[in-house]
Amino acid sequence: MYNQTIILPTAYHPSILYFILLHHAKEVIIDLHEHYYKQTYRNRTVIYSTTGKQSLTVPIMMGRSPHIPVKQIRISHTDHWQHLHLRAIDTAYHSTPFFDIIFPDIERIINQKFNYLWEMNNALLDYYLSLLHLNIKYEYSTKYVEDLTETTLDLRKQYSPKKDYQDDFPFLNKPYYQVFADRQGFIPELSILDLVMHLGHEAGYYIRTII
Repeated sequence: MYNQTIILPTAYHPSILYFILLHHAKEVIIDLHEHYYKQTYRNRTVIYSTTGKQSLTVPIMMGRSPHIPVKQIRISHTDHWQHLHLRAIDTAYHSTPFFDIIFPDIERIINQKFNYLWEMNNALLDYYLSLLHLNIKYEYSTKYVEDLTETTLDLRKQYSPKKDYQDDFPFLNKPYYQVFADRQGFIPELSILDLVMHLGHEAGYYIRTII
């Protein structure tokens, strides 16, 4: 992933790997003109709850067409999902060292009630990059990216909660402090939420030095 152009999808509270890829890539393009795929990190994140992994999914309005560009995906605000997500995050992380610092910011962003999924994901991404002190430049595509080169790493379809990345990226097994690890063991490759709630600003050092 060094000296490569990486193409990524937009993501809701992106995983730790997402930020490692952002940090080490030569160039990052987030494709907003790809077709939306269900059951992916585009509108889903995975946190460490009291019972293990817990998925949080943002409800969306798909419309009738099965082929909708990600940029046109609207968030559904009929299910009070913001309250459910914030309550789950509170339950999972209220005893972590940096919860009182970070949770109010997450609450503020989620409660803004964005119309489009990518807009909320963008606000979260910029917040995390600032918190991690990662000076990363990325750009959004102006059309579907299809002119790929040998130095392009396309992860639009591969970046999925259904995939186990530990074989491809073994460095993800590098442990950090997790409050439930003494009972359930270390769980790698969770949402960046897990890392920042436990490590605070030191999460940026973890991202920069994990490889």
